[in-house]
Amino acid sequence: MSRNRSARPVPPRSPSPAGVAVGLRELRRSGAVSDLLFLYECATQPVRRLQDVARSMGITVQAISHLYRGLARRNLAEFREGCYRPTVDGVGWLHTHLEALERDMSQRLGQLTIVRSTRALAGARVRAGDSVRLVMQDGLLTAVPGGGAGSQGRVVAGGATGEVIEVRELSGIVQIPPGLITVCTVPRDGPAAQLEAAARRAIAETGAGWVGAQGLEAFVLLRRVSAVPVRRFGLAAAAQESSLLGVPCLLFVSEGELPRLLGPFSDPQSAPLTVRPLEPTPRRVGPTPARRRPGRPTARPRPES
Repeated sequence: MSRNRSARPVPPRSPSPAGVAVGLRELRRSGAVSDLLFLYECATQPVRRLQDVARSMGITVQAISHLYRGLARRNLAEFREGCYRPTVDGVGWLHTHLEALERDMSQRLGQLTIVRSTRALAGARVRAGDSVRLVMQDGLLTAVPGGGAGSQGRVVAGGATGEVIEVRELSGIVQIPPGLITVCTVPRDGPAAQLEAAARRAIAETGAGWVGAQGLEAFVLLRRVSAVPVRRFGLAAAAQESSLLGVPCLLFVSEGELPRLLGPFSDPQSAPLTVRPLEPTPRRVGPTPARRRPGRPTARPRPES
């Protein structure tokens, strides 16, 4: 004989107001931490006196009384059946903000991995026990002899330049300024010679770590002028990762392909990106020298008397 289980009632969650930040940023708002702590205390245990909550939160009775009145005006807290309690909206508000805080903290903690040892390329010949400084060079973690600012460590076993070595006793943070992503749009029609000159100039001025092309016009153009291999696939993902490692890149994209390329960069936290058209520079024409008519002598200046 089966017995029906009664579902546990879950109070409705009131959505966060539009435009209000969540997570740690929300806690910066004046009073947000106190709101959360007060509602949590009232939701998890019977609170008959405000003095008890004030003592546990480490604030004065006057401050907790002012806090309660503010929450009551917002319909988040009430005094009912001899106890201070969160309202239905208050429980929903508490759930929404605590879950947002949990997601935010989880994401932030995931980016703070503690590393005690690592493997890196030797920037020069090093010996066991040498102190080294860890830097990013061409997107590769590199151990440079000597100390200095940033991340430092000690070599476990020596190695020659370019070899992979192990570094322990790490301290500090490796500074990685993001690499700039430069996008040049290639017009469908244009003078080929002038577009090629503009593309060569863009490659020389940018100093990019790598070059990519998306779209037929862009690829054909780069095939003529680029001295290095041109990447064609997964440019958006490669550019994002390249920027995180501090390596700038230069992407040539046909005008019709630009929206598809920029789609993955819609996130405000995406890598720094600049877009500019590849404009062909017209040839400069100098002034035409004056021509003398044949048979007509040129007047010589007379000497002053």
